[in-house]
Amino acid sequence: PTSVPPAMLGVPYNVGFGATNTGTPQSQSWGVTGSLPPGIKFTGYGPGNTGLSGTPTAFGNYTFTIEATNRNGCTGAHEYTMAVICPSVNVIVPTTNTETAGTFFSKTFKQTGGAGTTTFSTSSSLPAGLTLSTGGVLSGTPTVTGTFPITVNAIDSNACTGTATYTLTINCQEITVNPLATRTGAVGAAFSQTFTQTGGIGTTTFSTSSTLPGGITLSSSGVLSGTPTQSGTFQITVKAIDSNGCFGTVSQALTIIPAAPPSTARIDDLLDCTGPGNLVSVTATVTNTNPTTQSSSFTATLTPTLKALPASCTTNVGTCKVVNPSTITWAGALIAGQTVTISYQAQVSNDALPGAQLCATSVATVGNSLPAKVMACGALNCQAAGPGLLMQSNSPVNDQEMGSILIFNIYTSFTNAFQQNTRLAITNKNPSLPTFVHMFFVDGLSCSIADSYICLTQNQTASFLASDLDPGTTGYVVMVAVDSSGCPTNFNYLAGDEYVKFASGHAANLGAQAISAITGSLPLCNISTVTTTLNFDGVSYNLLPRVLAIDNIPSQADGNDTMLILNRIGGDLVTGPGSISTIFGLLYDDAESAISFGGTIGCQSRNSLSNTFPRTTPRFEQFIPAGHTGWLKVFSQSDIAMTGAVINFNANAVISAGAFNQGHNLHALVNTAGASYTIPVFPPRC
Repeated sequence: PTSVPPAMLGVPYNVGFGATNTGTPQSQSWGVTGSLPPGIKFTGYGPGNTGLSGTPTAFGNYTFTIEATNRNGCTGAHEYTMAVICPSVNVIVPTTNTETAGTFFSKTFKQTGGAGTTTFSTSSSLPAGLTLSTGGVLSGTPTVTGTFPITVNAIDSNACTGTATYTLTINCQEITVNPLATRTGAVGAAFSQTFTQTGGIGTTTFSTSSTLPGGITLSSSGVLSGTPTQSGTFQITVKAIDSNGCFGTVSQALTIIPAAPPSTARIDDLLDCTGPGNLVSVTATVTNTNPTTQSSSFTATLTPTLKALPASCTTNVGTCKVVNPSTITWAGALIAGQTVTISYQAQVSNDALPGAQLCATSVATVGNSLPAKVMACGALNCQAAGPGLLMQSNSPVNDQEMGSILIFNIYTSFTNAFQQNTRLAITNKNPSLPTFVHMFFVDGLSCSIADSYICLTQNQTASFLASDLDPGTTGYVVMVAVDSSGCPTNFNYLAGDEYVKFASGHAANLGAQAISAITGSLPLCNISTVTTTLNFDGVSYNLLPRVLAIDNIPSQADGNDTMLILNRIGGDLVTGPGSISTIFGLLYDDAESAISFGGTIGCQSRNSLSNTFPRTTPRFEQFIPAGHTGWLKVFSQSDIAMTGAVINFNANAVISAGAFNQGHNLHALVNTAGASYTIPVFPPRC
């Protein structure tokens, strides 16, 4: 041929040659001079076999001359230039070209054509976070966004190359802005909350174009903070932008409530000092400073040392309520500029220790304002009655403790006051406070009432003869601690006793039975109250006995005259107490045998135990013979309270070793919660 076609590196090649004017083919000869491509050889094996063949192993342009010689020695030659070129190397790009910043991915470039091992490379700048391996793997976690053209080169083992352009798009990572945990603040109160985000690359910057409440700012780090100066509800849209300019937003409402309303609270004790049982007055105020009417609320909580008194709460607006001994509430509407004053009474707990704090914590809101919290406190500053602890106010009624009510089970004065009389004594054992005592003298025969007042200073004892105050009468006495208006008060510091003697020879020293007031439930009254009720229900005052017992009843046959005194406790001390009515009892001898008895009595029973009282079969003298003792228990058929005493007289006491005089109050076996006294209320006259 006049020229040879190019050879492809690594691809088998074959080109035949021929010549003219040479005679028969057998007479031809061929030769080659110059440079053949490596891997290519010139062959001449006779007609039709002369040519270039082989597989080129190096590319380039090679010049050589092919010469033909006939049998006559004549020659012909032709110079050729043969090009050895690379085969086509095709780079195949991935089918997907969209990824997300911050998310790892991996894509592989491939090739067709080429020989041996193909190596990939790029002359382009890859997005930050990505690499292209020599095996054609484009991978990594991109940290930037945008559209990136990438030129990928492939070179095979023969240094043949191929090129392709691949366009990669990296989108923004989704950014979610998290709303605030707290969405309510208050005027005048420091507020700080932080917006956060999920997603985004690099540093995130927060901003807002919304109108923020006065005094509040948003920092670039997402901190919404400050001290609000205006109230209201503010819709805020916050944008978070990452390092690539990608962003997310959130919208939410921020409510700023008004500042706490002006409020006050105080505790006042009108007595000289504050001690267990004292009444204190608590006063609180709340003001609406808004220009419009606002729904408002108030709650006071007392420490355990204070007990709010039921129904004691008063107010100038709406109605307040003592919910329980430790909680007082009020709710209502306050017009612009209006102040509500809430007043209630509380009582110091009977078991409060000296120095104990007495606190009322008041919390108020006006409209949707910040709650106003005010604490008013006092302290127990009365001198203690002595070292140790006061008797518990819920102790059973007895003659060994102090109380707010005293019952003297018997008093008498008769025509001859020297032979039959009573000396009563009452003591105020409070070392700091005086008290008023309303005394009620119950005639045991007619059940009529006479009353009087006695006023005791601190640590004072007063005593008097029954003949001086209520001559010619036998009955029992009830003494009640009251305040300056005559209302019963918690004053568990009264103690009393009496010496009583009868013309019959019966005589005894008897302690007054004390009844304690219980904190928080005293009946309320004031100067305008005519009567009030003392409830012996275990809530206001101690429970009182229903079943009484006498132990150690000596035999009448041994010269003993045992006087049994029973008193009905309850009823009306204005017109007269109730009667015991029908009683039932059991008399036991010292062999544990029992016989029953019954009867009907009035407000007081006073009889010597004998064959006629109580009426028993066998008779009293037979049932408890000489040299023996017995005991009895007695109660009313009705659910009423009773107290009583027993006094024994034996004329042989001075000459007989086994004869004794004296007496004691009766033992209580069972209590009742149904007893009460109605008493008149008027100021003391002393």
